[in-house]
Amino acid sequence: MRPVGSILFEPNGPLMFRGPMEFMPTVRGPQALARTLPLPLPSTIAGCLATLLLDKGVASLPKTPVSWEDA
Repeated sequence: MRPVGSILFEPNGPLMFRGPMEFMPTVRGPQALARTLPLPLPSTIAGCLATLLLDKGVASLPKTPVSWEDA
């Protein structure tokens, strides 16, 4: 098993995390609000880690497209 390391996030500017609702000027009704979250959603962290692994060459994308049903 590989040792567990740590990752330090150093933002270049303000970080803003919003909820999973639509946020467009044309949207009306109770869903037309933007809530700021204090921390990012787990999917945001997973995407950040996946991008880091791809950038560092630790992981790679499959050469041929794979459908979600076959995975």
